[in-house]
Amino acid sequence: MKKLYFLTCEQLSPYFKQAIKNIGYLDIIEYDFYPCVYSESRNRLEVDSILHKIKDIDRELFLLCGRFCTLPQLISKDINIKIIKRNFCFSYILNDHMVEYILRHGGYIITCHWLKNWKRYIEKMGFSTQDARKFFQGICRELVVPTLPEQASETKIKADELSNYLKIPYFILKIDLTPLENFLKSIIWDRKIRELEPVILEKSNKIAEYAALFDILDQLIGSETFEAVYEKIQELFIEIMGAAKFKFHRGSEFSDPRLKKLITDFKKKNNKIYLKKKDKFYILVHRKGKIYGIIEVSNFLFPQHIDRYLNFATLIAPVFALVLNNIDNFEKLKNMAIKDDLTNIYNRRYFIEKLEQEINRVKRGAKTFSLIFFDIDFFKNINDKFGHSIGDYILTALANEVKNRIRKSDVFVRWGGEEFIIMLPRTCLRDAVGFAEQLRQLVKKIRIPGTTRSITVSFGVVEYIKGESLDNVITRADEKMYLAKKSGRDNVKY
Repeated sequence: MKKLYFLTCEQLSPYFKQAIKNIGYLDIIEYDFYPCVYSESRNRLEVDSILHKIKDIDRELFLLCGRFCTLPQLISKDINIKIIKRNFCFSYILNDHMVEYILRHGGYIITCHWLKNWKRYIEKMGFSTQDARKFFQGICRELVVPTLPEQASETKIKADELSNYLKIPYFILKIDLTPLENFLKSIIWDRKIRELEPVILEKSNKIAEYAALFDILDQLIGSETFEAVYEKIQELFIEIMGAAKFKFHRGSEFSDPRLKKLITDFKKKNNKIYLKKKDKFYILVHRKGKIYGIIEVSNFLFPQHIDRYLNFATLIAPVFALVLNNIDNFEKLKNMAIKDDLTNIYNRRYFIEKLEQEINRVKRGAKTFSLIFFDIDFFKNINDKFGHSIGDYILTALANEVKNRIRKSDVFVRWGGEEFIIMLPRTCLRDAVGFAEQLRQLVKKIRIPGTTRSITVSFGVVEYIKGESLDNVITRADEKMYLAKKSGRDNVKY
């Protein structure tokens, strides 16, 4: 098989290298990464060198980029290269809906490559420290770093450095490379099918099945919900197979005795994914050990072709499972995007969204709300003396204590570092101060492991003033908290 050559942005390099390694096609894939800032003379020379190299290379060439990338304009017409553009360069590692969600909520996505070399990139941008802070604080509320789970610890060290430099919080988004891996596999498989085309042409029925399979892939790729996927799968099964009855039994229905027996029957068949019974068949939809459900199809218009339909269905099932897996992953990513990784309480992004909603509710005449802003006293000393693992324990223990005392309607978040905020809907200043005092006493139960020393916390409490901005009410709460610090700590100011 002719080798494939991929050219993509250096920002994707850590993810791309790992995906290639995971799929195991190192013998037929070669790649290069072009600099993302190729307007500089040094980087332009590097790009020109790469383009000159591939001009006469005996490979099938692919350029992977985002729709705003200008590199395609630099490629001469005599270079035979297939250009694949996605909405964002990040779309190769993140679902487009996830990228849009992050951007819509004030996130700024930086890759592991950019993070690793952040000092060099900021220097290239010509920013002083003050300019860099002003620029990034002006375009985002939070830095979002997609990373592989096994690299999360290393990423956190670098993210801490950048966050402290820019004075912006960050969120580490643990990602799964399956979408990128499947994208690369689809290119490889397409190439293999084209090489086998003379043989395949003799098998017209098989060609029709593969064509339909790729059509299904195309239709399902943008599905965001189970319901949308189910509707398309049902339509395709009925149209292609002429089946009058189609049913997908979800995993949540497996308490049904009939479905339990089917699962048992599947296991007896040495893990085959199908069961055929007279004029109907069942297909097991599963991926990576998770069973999503069972497809049941019957009452065919042309029952004499049931074996062909079954063969087609076994091709469809893994596609169905993959799409459901991607929807699952997207839901998990959405949840991760609004939760603090350490304490498992909500993060700053979620809080801003809920605070905006609460302010709008008050504007419409609802009762006002209050904010409690608090910070663990001498937390840096705890980290320096006892280590970061003890610091993490303190943060988690405090979050758990407070979480167990708030109402369902309250919004409790980790603002950043050792700072926390609680939004109390329909709560006046007096009641909020009373609750803050209760929490001040409550957290003293938390002991630093291996000592008899308790932690203390300083609180700032404010009531929202109708008409003031989101930033203003947060700033007032922050100022009250710092006043508590200056007044000896371990107290409540309002």
